[in-house]
Amino acid sequence: MSNQETCIYSILAIIFAFVLSPLGLVFGIMALVKIHKDPNLKGKVLAIIALFIAVWGCFVWFSLLGSLLYYGVLDTDVFIPEKCILGPAGNIECTEPDLTSDGSLLITLKNTGGIDLESATLSIDGKDCSPKDFDFKHNEEQTFNCHVEPGETDQMGKFSMSLLYGKGIKKSMRGDLVATYN
Repeated sequence: MSNQETCIYSILAIIFAFVLSPLGLVFGIMALVKIHKDPNLKGKVLAIIALFIAVWGCFVWFSLLGSLLYYGVLDTDVFIPEKCILGPAGNIECTEPDLTSDGSLLITLKNTGGIDLESATLSIDGKDCSPKDFDFKHNEEQTFNCHVEPGETDQMGKFSMSLLYGKGIKKSMRGDLVATYN
């Protein structure tokens, strides 16, 4: 009987194949390369088994992750249920949007950007809200009446917002609104 020692990478490969499959793949490949270069090492079969298990493990984990992403289980809107962000660095603050199941949305915005916005119009999902073409002064609040797609009570609604402003060439601020239908 020869005095061969087992390649440490083979042992790590079989452990990580069950615990963290991508690392099991890496250690399995490293073990096969090291065993191929040094014939005094054993563990080739262990490394091959670890690779097989790690490949299946990766397939299962990536399939599970893909399914969770596809079906929205990992959607951040589930964990942060309501948000309203408009403009860079939150130049426009939103306060408590009121969204009803018939698609009526009342939203109050406050201009905290330090500049007056002339001839401003808020749009939600491409539909203009009223009032339109108003002058939005710094530190001023304005309540808008908008119409969006109807939804069921307690359902989350996700909408894209756009605030166009300026005379002549219009500038825009874009953002997102996530709110619960009442």
